[in-house]
Amino acid sequence: MNSKKKKNSFFRPSLFQLENRIALAGEIFADAVTPISPNNNVKDLFGGIIATGAEAGGSPIVKIFEAESGQQICSFFAFDKSFTGGVRVALADINNDGMADIIAAAGPGGGPQVSIFNGKNLSLITSFFAYDVGFSGGVSISAGNFDGDSSFEIVTGAGAGGGPNVRVFKIVSSEAVLTSSFFAYDLGFRGGVNVAAGNFDGVAGDEIFTGAGSGGGPEVKIFQPNGNVLSSFFAYDQVFSGGVNISVGDLDLNGKAEIITGPGIGGGPNVRVFNGGNANLIGSFFASNQTFSGGVAVSLIDVNFDGYADITTALGQGGSSEIGIWNASTYSPIDSFNAYNPSFVGGVSISGTTRSPAFGNSTFVDPTATFVNANNIELQGSRIYIAPFVTLDATGGSIVIGNSTDLQDNVTLIPGNGGKMIIGDHVIFAHGSNAFGSAQIGRTGGAPVFIGFNAIIDGAILEEDAFVMHLAKVAPGITIHSGTYVKPGKFIQNQQEADDPTLGKITLLNESANLSLRKALDTFAAGVLRVNVDLARGYNELYNQGGILSVLGISLNPATFYNSVEALPTLGGVVEANSSFRNRIIGNATLADNLAQLNLVMGSRDSIRTDEGTPFVFGTFRGIGNQFTAHALEHTGIVAGNNNQFGIHSLVHGGEDTGNSLQRATLGSNITVGDWAVVFRSNIGDGVTLGEYSYIDNTTIAPGTTIPARAIYIDGVYRGQVEW
Repeated sequence: MNSKKKKNSFFRPSLFQLENRIALAGEIFADAVTPISPNNNVKDLFGGIIATGAEAGGSPIVKIFEAESGQQICSFFAFDKSFTGGVRVALADINNDGMADIIAAAGPGGGPQVSIFNGKNLSLITSFFAYDVGFSGGVSISAGNFDGDSSFEIVTGAGAGGGPNVRVFKIVSSEAVLTSSFFAYDLGFRGGVNVAAGNFDGVAGDEIFTGAGSGGGPEVKIFQPNGNVLSSFFAYDQVFSGGVNISVGDLDLNGKAEIITGPGIGGGPNVRVFNGGNANLIGSFFASNQTFSGGVAVSLIDVNFDGYADITTALGQGGSSEIGIWNASTYSPIDSFNAYNPSFVGGVSISGTTRSPAFGNSTFVDPTATFVNANNIELQGSRIYIAPFVTLDATGGSIVIGNSTDLQDNVTLIPGNGGKMIIGDHVIFAHGSNAFGSAQIGRTGGAPVFIGFNAIIDGAILEEDAFVMHLAKVAPGITIHSGTYVKPGKFIQNQQEADDPTLGKITLLNESANLSLRKALDTFAAGVLRVNVDLARGYNELYNQGGILSVLGISLNPATFYNSVEALPTLGGVVEANSSFRNRIIGNATLADNLAQLNLVMGSRDSIRTDEGTPFVFGTFRGIGNQFTAHALEHTGIVAGNNNQFGIHSLVHGGEDTGNSLQRATLGSNITVGDWAVVFRSNIGDGVTLGEYSYIDNTTIAPGTTIPARAIYIDGVYRGQVEW
């Protein structure tokens, strides 16, 4: 920390001020300062949070709220509690740990200090002066990703009294490095400049948005990070001179950030929304009684973590401390709560979190994943990969997910009422697998756990080093012990079946007769984890370089250690990229049907993901049900003929066979694959019908064969029925 920071009277001297009452504008308010608890850091990753700062007249107290409930998570003083110039806030992952950090800047009367606090524990990351230490006009702040890496940069705007100077800082080894500086408006303008950051044009890398402060016309400008102007417009009537507050975010997931504006002092509380890319006015609403003229601060928040942002508002001077949350499509109110004592009328600064697929801890959440009651979902670890169309429904209970865990396409996790589902480290949920109730799977720091294709864990306990194979099911209250292999299709209904291999449902891997299987499974699990950790990293990079459009719909595969070539799918002979397509088709896949035909024959939440095994070649489709998945292990692919039909939740997967040679999945023409059926590294002849819930593994099925529902074939041998 340099000497200037130590001398600054507004430098925060201690982490927590534990007074029970805080003086605000001469009145005593019962606002206790509360530290963050170990369980609250989840709120800024899964489920939105709102940060607020008391503006002029209030102590510089920052509060963090859970957006969905309005419940306060924590509060703290950003600067010395005697300072009453106000505090401005922003949220962004500055230290690259996957959690939003809290950025605070002093308001008028203080030095131009910016302090950054760790979102996990509120410890001070760094503090710096954005402008000359003698400047006391206050600082506007935001954060954006301008250089395509996984870290955010900080954007500042000088407040009233200074020139309209915008600066960009990158935090390197806890020091703020100035990377850009320019003047947004005429050098003689002294009303200040408000700043925001987001992707305006859909091209990789964020832009800087500015709004003139009080005394200037309500002009909004969009700049490249180097200060080159891209566009400008007036958000309100040009004669209005109260200034304009701004926030930006991609409301419709088209890769271009919409611009949300609120008027400064003197204007009615009219919030306006302008389209990304062209700044056309697309919506408008009043955040308060139309006679209020104290200004409106605006921000965005993804309340329910569905990927679509909502609008938050806070009133300026003379208004209450009420925070409003508004639907960004209908502009109807969703909720509201008071950030401070209702009698405080100094105004409130706000910032919210919105859902991002990529997180700085090399975790990736596909944008198509669904989260219900997201505030009850916690990612405790890093390097987590959540694939397309995963559903985490925490309506009835909470979900905790550990380090280096892999949730593959169409996985569903639903805890029971009032229960807690705990997923430890190194857990693999293969495509289509499910966990329900108060399931506990693996442990922190534990050996890998594997749950196979379309398998179900229903309120059971899986210890580390447990393997529940494809289309198997484990009933509530059962414990699958370490070193246990549950055979494909088996239904474990009591503890004896889970413990006694003579009953034919399990294999004990540590017995001498089973050591070869033990070794093969260990190698397999390690390989799957390695691949999916790299997929999380690769998709992170795709997103950082190309934005949301690069990880939606029909898109490139990421470059990985086993598949270094990024490729687009070919549909009907045309290379396609289409971010608006409702399904995911990724990488080196060649499909005979064109996009228009696929729109007709495909269901929803289908995933054809060529990011590991490759290539995939599909002929025409007769139909594809909802939640179909096609994938393959390293160096293997899928080849399929024409006029094939795939049922709901069915799966085709290429991979290694039991002899450790490499084998793709091969399907002929006129094939029907039933609902929940699985084809794994097998050769399916023309005209075959596979019944629902059937499982075909490393087997050739002769042309014209009908496989009954729930039949299991492994290594060319009939192995019985799926038992549930």
